[in-house]
Amino acid sequence: MWKGKFCYLCGKLRDMDFGALIQQVEKINQVFTDNAAKAINRNLTARKWLTGFYIVNYEQNGSDRAKYGEKTLQKMALLLSVEDPIARVFYELETIKGTWTSRELKRQIDTNYYIRSGISRNPEKMSRYVQCKINFFFQDFNANFAKTICPQ
Repeated sequence: MWKGKFCYLCGKLRDMDFGALIQQVEKINQVFTDNAAKAINRNLTARKWLTGFYIVNYEQNGSDRAKYGEKTLQKMALLLSVEDPIARVFYELETIKGTWTSRELKRQIDTNYYIRSGISRNPEKMSRYVQCKINFFFQDFNANFAKTICPQ
C-alpha cells in the first residue's frame, strides 16, 4: 500500500492533508466542469448548424443558392461598379429606402441620380418622386396621378 495520494492532474504521488484534499477536489471539479461546458457548446453548435442546414436545404429544394441571392449579387455588382465611395453609399441607402430592383438601381446609376440629386433645388421632392417610381420624362402627363400616390 502507498502512503501518499495520487494527483490526477500532475500524475504524481503526494502527501495530502485536508487542505490539499480540498484543493485537489476543487481542481478536478473545475477541469471536468469546463470539459462538460465545452462538450455541450460543441453539441449545441452542431445541433443549430445542422438544423439550419436542413431548413435551408428544404426551403431551396436542394439548390445551392436561393433565387433572391442571385438578385442580391447583381445589386452588389452594380454598387461596386460605382467608383465614388460617397455615391456608392448614396445608391446603397436609396436602394434600401426604395427597395429597388437591380433594373431600377442600374437605371438610377446610368441616369446619374446621385449627381441630379446633388444639383437639384429640391432633392427631397426628387427623392419622393424617384421612390414612388415616377418617371420624370412623363411627369407632366402623370402629374395628377403622382399627386394621388406620392406624399407631397
